[in-house]
Amino acid sequence: MQVGIITGRQSAIVEHRAWELEITEVHQKILDKLNVYDLLLRKYGLQDSEMAYMGDDVIDLPVLERVGLSVAVPNAHPDVKKRVDWVTQKAGGYGAVRELTDLLLTARQSWRQT
Repeated sequence: MQVGIITGRQSAIVEHRAWELEITEVHQKILDKLNVYDLLLRKYGLQDSEMAYMGDDVIDLPVLERVGLSVAVPNAHPDVKKRVDWVTQKAGGYGAVRELTDLLLTARQSWRQT
């Protein structure tokens, strides 16, 4: 499973955490997230249906509307929460990514056992 970060902000903390987790796809200060998303699809030879994406603001909507699994956090913009497949129980910065990761890994394991 490939994990990436596409954020509109620029942060040394994000860079450091990504390095700790060995996440190589880190794209910061991105306003056109859909463009980066499309580049990643082509790079890894994936389809929209194979992608999950977590977002919290309206800038994320173009990507959230395309992916196979769209996810928001409880503290996301109300318009985002209305348009996603799932809203995590944990807030952004407080375990939401882990919650999504656990869900995906559990689903992936179940799929492989059948």
